[in-house]
Amino acid sequence: MTKSHRTASTSTAERITTAIIEKLEEGTKPWIKPWRGVPVSRPLRSCGTPYRGMAVTRIVANLFTNDPPALAKFYEEVFALDIPLDMGWISFLVNDSQQKIELHTASQGGAGTELPVISIGVDDLEATEAAVRAFGAEVVYGPVNEDWGLRRFFFRDPAGNLINVVDN
Repeated sequence: MTKSHRTASTSTAERITTAIIEKLEEGTKPWIKPWRGVPVSRPLRSCGTPYRGMAVTRIVANLFTNDPPALAKFYEEVFALDIPLDMGWISFLVNDSQQKIELHTASQGGAGTELPVISIGVDDLEATEAAVRAFGAEVVYGPVNEDWGLRRFFFRDPAGNLINVVDN
C-alpha cells in the first residue's frame, strides 16, 4: 500500500485505518508507545503516596455466632442498623453513612484490657450504653475516659463477642 494522501473525500476513520495498516505493514504496532527517556511516574493518592493500581474500598468485620439472624437483630436494634440481606448462615448489617476505612492491629484492648473483636464508633455513648443494657447485654468495662482522649465501654454481645463502643 502506498502512503495515503489527504483528500477532501477521505474521512477521518479512513485516514486512521490507512495509517494503522501502513504501520502494521512496516512491522510496527502503532498502539504500543515505546516509553523511553523520562521515567513514567504513577499518579499520587490524596495522602501523597503513589497509586499502586488498587484501592481498598471496605473492610468488613465478621462476628462468629451460631445464630446469625438473631445476632443481626440485636445489632439492628441496639445500633439502628439495617439488615439488607439475611441468608441464614450470614446476615449483613449496614447504615447509609460514609465510613472511613480503618484496620487496627493490637496486642491488647488498651488500659490492660482484653482485645475486642470490633470497635463501633457512636455519636451518643450514654444512649448506646442504655440500649446495650436494655437488650440484656453485659457491659464488662466502663464507660471510662481513657488517658488517650476517648470515652468508651466494652460489652459482650449475645454470642459472647467482646465489643468496644467508643464516642467519636
